[in-house]
Amino acid sequence: MNIHPTPSVIIFDLDGTLLDSMPFWDGLALSALTQHGLEPDEELLRRLPEMTMREAADYQADHYPVLGTADDIFAAWGKRAREAFQNKLPYKPGALELLADLKSRGKKIAIATMSERAIVKLALQRQNVGSMIDTLVTFEDVGVGKHEPAIWLEITRRFNVAPSECIVIEDAYFAARTAKAAGFRVIGVNDAANAPHATHLQEVSDLYVDSLEELIGQL
Repeated sequence: MNIHPTPSVIIFDLDGTLLDSMPFWDGLALSALTQHGLEPDEELLRRLPEMTMREAADYQADHYPVLGTADDIFAAWGKRAREAFQNKLPYKPGALELLADLKSRGKKIAIATMSERAIVKLALQRQNVGSMIDTLVTFEDVGVGKHEPAIWLEITRRFNVAPSECIVIEDAYFAARTAKAAGFRVIGVNDAANAPHATHLQEVSDLYVDSLEELIGQL
């Protein structure tokens, strides 16, 4: 299952790929609605997996005024997210071993994520993960989410490489589709939160795996 040509930069998504955090994010965004006896509308459910935390807070403030302002919602979510990322959310099976394997063989490792930098750094402090990451790019650095390729192109700029020299590892179909269209090779990773789009993710990916454990020693 070796990937040829061998990539010089491995770009990981964080939520749902390295970190088992998608159930937390989904529950966080919907919990306030539940507490107020509200049902999420179909548009929110459809768009939520593709939203940044700020975008989701803006949406809920606009559509459910009883929840408060976007700043209120965002602040409440941020407090819970900081605690979860620092203390609770586990890394996916094989994640730490794969990172260590890549680092030992001199690969450049990047993270491209739609989560906030301050929250992400809390997770990276655990189990010495941050020491294995060469660069971190968040939506805050580029101003857009993964419907556009800017977040991955910023990584190519930092390493002075072409998209074709990189592999993007993603669990979200919409993100994988964007990266693929921009010239990156893509490895899709199974995650239960994105099960409804698993078939589409497999179709757009150069390789699809059920677990990061399958990639150890292969990149």
